[in-house]
Amino acid sequence: MTSPQTLFAYGTLIDAATREEILGHRVEVIQARVIGYERRRSRHHFIARKDGAATDGVILIGLTEADFRILDEYEEVPHLYTRELIDAETSDGLMRCWVYIATLAVVA
Repeated sequence: MTSPQTLFAYGTLIDAATREEILGHRVEVIQARVIGYERRRSRHHFIARKDGAATDGVILIGLTEADFRILDEYEEVPHLYTRELIDAETSDGLMRCWVYIATLAVVA
């Protein structure tokens, strides 16, 4: 299933209060996991490909284009992160969603 209105979060956006402060409203979430990625931290949280790894997080549901503009600015796209589509595992199966992937500026 593909939904451009969803985002897999694995760092600060996991926290409901942080999401509400950034977006100005509550967002529904479901628990999820991405396989083949490991969560790391340099200056900021990021995920990196690693065989056998898994990263737990949440999928934000029902995001609008305005929400993504706010989140892209918060994540400093394209300087710190890019937004890419990824498959995340949920209790209902795989869901295609956006995720923020670190650029070299975060990893270094």
